[in-house]
Amino acid sequence: MHKLLKKIELIFRLGIVGYTAIALMTGRPASAQEVDISKTEDPVVAIVGTHPILESYVQRTIRELTLGDQIDVRSRQPEFLNSIIREEVLFQYALKILGNNPDWRNEVKAAVVQKLIESEVRASSQVSDEEARQYYLATKPNLGGEHIALYDIRFAERKTCETQLEGITTLDDFKRVAKKYHTDPELAELEGEVGFLMTRHIAFGYGPQLEDLEENTPHKIMNGVDCHIVWFTDREEIPVPSFEELKDRLKAGLQAGAESERLQTLLAMAEGSVGVTRLGDEPRQTNEPAESSTVSSPSPFKLVNHKGKTVDQTLFEGRHHVIMFGFTHCPEVCPTTLFEMAHWQNALGEAANDIVFAFVSVDPERDTPQILNTYVNAFSETITGLTGSPEEVAKLMSRYDVKAQRVPLDDGGYTMDHTSSVFLLDQSGNIKDTIGFMEDNDSAIRKLQSLLDDNGGDDGESASLTQQN
Repeated sequence: MHKLLKKIELIFRLGIVGYTAIALMTGRPASAQEVDISKTEDPVVAIVGTHPILESYVQRTIRELTLGDQIDVRSRQPEFLNSIIREEVLFQYALKILGNNPDWRNEVKAAVVQKLIESEVRASSQVSDEEARQYYLATKPNLGGEHIALYDIRFAERKTCETQLEGITTLDDFKRVAKKYHTDPELAELEGEVGFLMTRHIAFGYGPQLEDLEENTPHKIMNGVDCHIVWFTDREEIPVPSFEELKDRLKAGLQAGAESERLQTLLAMAEGSVGVTRLGDEPRQTNEPAESSTVSSPSPFKLVNHKGKTVDQTLFEGRHHVIMFGFTHCPEVCPTTLFEMAHWQNALGEAANDIVFAFVSVDPERDTPQILNTYVNAFSETITGLTGSPEEVAKLMSRYDVKAQRVPLDDGGYTMDHTSSVFLLDQSGNIKDTIGFMEDNDSAIRKLQSLLDDNGGDDGESASLTQQN
C-alpha cells in the first residue's frame, strides 16, 4: 500500500514542483460540486469532472514557487496549466479507484483533518500579546498577595482530632501526628505539608479564617463535618509577577482554551452538516439526504425575555441571530463580549436591524428578567436577554452544545465556567459561524456581514422573538 501511494505521489508531481495530492485537495478554492460559471467573477480556465480550476488558483500556485521556478513557469503557462489539469484528473481518478481502500482513506483522512484543524482551529485561535496583556491586567489582583506555608491534617473522627491537638506543641509533633492519622495517604506521606499557598485561595473551605491565625501553633478548624488541625510557619507578601515573566504561559493557556472551544464549535457545525447516527440513536425514517449545515430540531421550550415576555422555539425562525451564553455575575468574558456586541451593532449601522442579538443566561437561578433587563440595557437597548427555568435553558444549551458548570467560591458563593463563543445563526436557527472571545474586530464584522449576505430561509418578516400572552 505504501509503495502504491509513493507511485501516485510521483505521478502527481509530474509537471509541477513541490505539490502533492493532499496539498491540491486542501488548497482548492472551490468544492468539488458543480459551479455556475456565469456567476463566477474569477475566470474558470478549465473544468475537470465538475470541479472548476480558477485563474486565481493557477496564479497563487505560481506565486508559491521559488523565484527561479516562477520565471520559468510564466514563460510557458499553457504547459503549467496542463500539469495542473493532469494532476486534478489523477486525483479524481485516485478517489474513485482507491476511495474504498481503508488504508489509503485513513492516510488521506488524517492529512486532511490535520489541515482543517490548522486552518479552522489553530489559525483562528491565535492569542496576541495584547490579548494576553488584557487578561493579565484583569487577573492581576489574584496573582500576588499574602501567602502561607501550610500544613494540614484531616481526621476521620472529631474525637481523635481533639485528643491529638492536645499533644502538638512543635512542628515535629505535628508531622508525627500527620503521618499517622491523616486520612489522605499522599499527604500523610508528606507529613501534612500542603505547600506555599495564598490565604484567600485555600481550597479546604476554611480560607477566610486563616488570615487571623497565629503562626507556629496548632489550630483546630471544623470544615463541615471534617475536623482539621492546621499549622503554618511563614506569612509572606508575594509580589505580582510582571507581564513579561508570565506572557508565554498566559498565551499558551489562553491559546489552549480558545482552541478547545473553537474545536467543539467546529465539531458541532460539522456534525450538523454531515449527519451522524450513533449506536442507540433512532434510525432515520426517510431516505432523503440530510440538508447541510443544519442541527436537529430542538425540543419545544419556553423562556422569558428581559421584558418578562415568554418566547418559544420559534425564536430562531425568520431572522438572523447572534447569540451568546453567559451570566450577569460574570467578571470578564460576558461584559467584554457584550461591549463588543454593541460595537458590532454600531459598525453595521442600519443593517444591524436585520439581526437579533441575544444574551442567554446560563445562571437562571440568579438571573431574573428584571436583573437581565438592567444588565443588557447597560450595553445596548437592542440586545435581548433570555432566562427561564434551568430545565428550559438546558434544552437551548444542548441544541448548540453549550457547556456551563457551577464553580464554588471561597466566600460561599459561586461563579460559572461556560462556553464563551458567540454563535451566528441563519434564518432557520442553524450555526453559520462563530466569533471567539476577544476575536479581532475586523474579523468579527466580516463574519457578521457574511451572515447578512446569506438570505436563505424566510423573507425576514416573521417575528423571531415570538411573544405569548
